[in-house]
Amino acid sequence: MLERRWNPRKELEMHVAVYYSGLGILRGVSRDISLKGMFIKIPSVQLPLNAALDVVFSLGSQKDRQRMRIPALVVRSESDGVGAMFSNLELSASAALCRMMNQAPAMVMQSQVVAAPAHG
Repeated sequence: MLERRWNPRKELEMHVAVYYSGLGILRGVSRDISLKGMFIKIPSVQLPLNAALDVVFSLGSQKDRQRMRIPALVVRSESDGVGAMFSNLELSASAALCRMMNQAPAMVMQSQVVAAPAHG
């Protein structure tokens, strides 16, 4: 299948915190990410299109982990999660995403959110 996106996506599962004013803090897991956005699996919650969010996650290895808080808009809402488009991306966040997109998969899989939710 031909990729039609301007920015290619990379499959990536990592814990993500989503701040939405209507519901507070939601915990999710990313499915994929690009330089312009990500799909976040958030079970049993549907967010409206164009809802403003802050997406928080960490990238990098243990020694150079960078926590990112990126404003985003919901551009797709599905039963299992949302497609979020990053907005007002700061230069440091953009640079970290560029590095991540060019890293080996093993390095990317080490990424996880600060204060990840407990599994149970």
